[in-house]
Amino acid sequence: MIMTTKWHKLIVAGGLRARLAKWAIQWWRSPAHLPLEVDSMPRKDPKTGRFVFGKELTLEERFWPKVDIRGFDDCWEWIASKIPAGYGQIHNNGTMLRAHRVAWELMRGPIPKGLCLLHHCDSRACVNPNHLFLGTKADNMADMEAKGRRRSAPPRGVNSPNAKLTNEKVRAIRLSTLPQRVLAKMHGVHQSTIWTVKHRKSWSWLAY
Repeated sequence: MIMTTKWHKLIVAGGLRARLAKWAIQWWRSPAHLPLEVDSMPRKDPKTGRFVFGKELTLEERFWPKVDIRGFDDCWEWIASKIPAGYGQIHNNGTMLRAHRVAWELMRGPIPKGLCLLHHCDSRACVNPNHLFLGTKADNMADMEAKGRRRSAPPRGVNSPNAKLTNEKVRAIRLSTLPQRVLAKMHGVHQSTIWTVKHRKSWSWLAY
């Protein structure tokens, strides 16, 4: 059987494409076209889910390019992602780490359990280990107080500008056996307020 020219060309072209594709895959898998420091095996990008070629950088290799390193006694500002409070952060193995803590551990070693890492300077974005020091939670609170960063607790009870009840009324509500709708009408509040008072969801700090 004599093959027509048309079909013969299609088969030859298809075979050529298949061979070219095979050669391309073999070339791509070989390390010849890649720099020596780059791995030839693909890895999955945790952000995109795609398989990519190239060396996966260590935390330290990714960390320092994100730091504006200056003099020994100057602040080294974190120039990448920050949390709203102003501290730097970096992603590693599925978790977000505080940048100043990473800097300390890279330069000084692990942070002992139960201790906080405080700043000598007044810049939360600073990751210079020379501007950091270890301290207890009490030291951290004292440092926040000295720098004027400690948040005062919001007013509660009768000191709150939105308070509609008093200490005496709260005690009376908790001791009362009247229906909640009746107590709500008596005290001029919503029935849900009576429920939260009785179940100590609000005014929980107030004893009977």
